[in-house]
Amino acid sequence: MKLEFDREAESELLAAADWYEAQRAGLGRRFGAAVERALLSVAERPDAHPRAEQSSRAAVRRLLVAEFPYAIVFMRIEDRVRILAVAHLHREPGYWSHRARRPKR
Repeated sequence: MKLEFDREAESELLAAADWYEAQRAGLGRRFGAAVERALLSVAERPDAHPRAEQSSRAAVRRLLVAEFPYAIVFMRIEDRVRILAVAHLHREPGYWSHRARRPKR
């Protein structure tokens, strides 16, 4: 299934990878690889992942990123998956929820 990133989600991914890389050489790449594995799972079986707790919309789901305190927050729209956020699990829960209500930018 085709994945499409909201602009903010893409920025979150890049910022987190940069932050991890600044903490320790190679850690940003490790984070990126973990996110990539999560995205492959989302693309292959989007409906297999649990609904995001912060959303009242059943279409919004999330997948935890292995080894890192992040989740991929997404919704399936027909034959594609829209990535709403690459969300840190311990910061501002649900900050991304307005993204599910707006058209893709």
